[in-house]
Amino acid sequence: MMDSTIAEPLSADDPQEIGSFTIIGLLGVGGMGEVYLGASDKGYAAVKRVRPRLVSSERFEREVGILYRVPAGVGPRVLASDGTAERPWFATEYVPGLTVDEAVRLRGPLPAEALWLLLAEAATQLSAVHAFGIVHRDVKPGNVILVRDGVKLIDFGIARAADQARLTKSGGSYGTQGFSAPEQQAGDEDVDAPADVYSLGALVLYAASGRTPGVVPDVEPLRAVDADLAAVIGSCLATGPGARPTAGEVVQAARAHLPDPPPSWPSEVMSRIALRRAFAATPVGKLETVPPPDLDADPTPETAPPSAASPRHPRRRLPLLPAAAVIALGAVAAFVLLPPTSRHNGAAHPSGSASVSVEPVPGATRTSSASPSRSASPTAESGRPTPVRPAGTDTAVPSSAPSARSPSGPAATAASPTAATRVTSSSISGINGSDDPAQVKGSEADTSWVGNDAACSAWLDDNGSGELAGVLNTSLNQSCAAELYRSDGIAYTFHASWGAAKTSFLSDVGHTMWICVWNASDRSGEQCSARFGMNGGTPVKK
Repeated sequence: MMDSTIAEPLSADDPQEIGSFTIIGLLGVGGMGEVYLGASDKGYAAVKRVRPRLVSSERFEREVGILYRVPAGVGPRVLASDGTAERPWFATEYVPGLTVDEAVRLRGPLPAEALWLLLAEAATQLSAVHAFGIVHRDVKPGNVILVRDGVKLIDFGIARAADQARLTKSGGSYGTQGFSAPEQQAGDEDVDAPADVYSLGALVLYAASGRTPGVVPDVEPLRAVDADLAAVIGSCLATGPGARPTAGEVVQAARAHLPDPPPSWPSEVMSRIALRRAFAATPVGKLETVPPPDLDADPTPETAPPSAASPRHPRRRLPLLPAAAVIALGAVAAFVLLPPTSRHNGAAHPSGSASVSVEPVPGATRTSSASPSRSASPTAESGRPTPVRPAGTDTAVPSSAPSARSPSGPAATAASPTAATRVTSSSISGINGSDDPAQVKGSEADTSWVGNDAACSAWLDDNGSGELAGVLNTSLNQSCAAELYRSDGIAYTFHASWGAAKTSFLSDVGHTMWICVWNASDRSGEQCSARFGMNGGTPVKK
């Protein structure tokens, strides 16, 4: 059966760019927002833009933070995010594969050897997630992707990290009917790793039959296919969480039934995966262009042509992008996408906004370097302020209300903004602090040291006009986080899982500014730079 689904071309209301990504197609629309196909000089990405009315900035930061902590290889990498944009968004890498749901629809129930392989690979990924203190809580056929050499877990939308607060929810179930554990169905807020093991059992039961398990799953049909597999799955589906095996124990049981070398996915599935890998290898410039939208219609404020000062990228059409590739691109989103319904033509921009937008970071590519930033020692100052507003949010600070940790005196408050200041961030190529010509000397903070190398580094950049930006650089394959602070209470958190990220510039006149950095999986080693204030247009250490 040929798959003829094509990603929709962009309409006049769709964005042409989100962050540093050029948007080249619409992949899907759901209850929480849209998923777009983006492209950069590093390849394709799924860019999820959420509706702020439905997702608070605190929830966005919490859930994207979990995505950054997912162990390498378990799911798609998070490439960039911005929780302070008018429409918060994040981008993940493209994963060429099929979801379990589409694999079953493609060829019917999977054979026994593929079921054992699915059980082993999915349990391995869950075991890695659980070791990091993360519970997925929505393992289902649409959230497990079959790839050439295993599986990937996607969509950690209702995941919870062990060190974070419970869902602000009481009563009512969450997860997906048929795949959620009894404790989830009962609305228990404190579900743990055993719930994922239950969902894993339901997932394999679905793959073996093509039917969603009932409230009381029936393993008898599976027993007729493979009695040993039915025994393992039956233990995963135990009603009580304590009666279920751990994900690690499931891995051991499953791998004992796999031949050496292990089997691959059925031929029909492998052929479709090969097609999607070929798509992923297609350079962006090779995609066919499509005509722009009909410009004869009367333009509205939202659809008016862009000004000459803001050139738009040409529209491109995706060649035969199957529906599951859409899921592979977008379902990793930290918020669950509902099945697409009618076409959504972008977001309405609120009028009369009091926000003052800071100029975004230019998209110029910096000199790439594989080595990390270095300094003789971590910076001495490691104190972190209590911001006036939650980190990662637009902050309007009246001049009469400086941060409790702000320096005293007129210089700290004279230029406090009367309108909100918007901080944004963009991904850039990795760069050593010593190689950054815009670096404010002495502003670097480093953490996660391995010998003389720091895996995570951050510093301030100066544009020469009284404005500073924050830079976060990663190396040693680490995911890092940083927070840019200004003494009037503005605090902006941003992340990078490869290369580097840089915030927009914002004024430091009348304030002081500093930056803190930590490994995304362990904030205990956080380090902060010295504070810098402006002497005219020159930053000076305070």
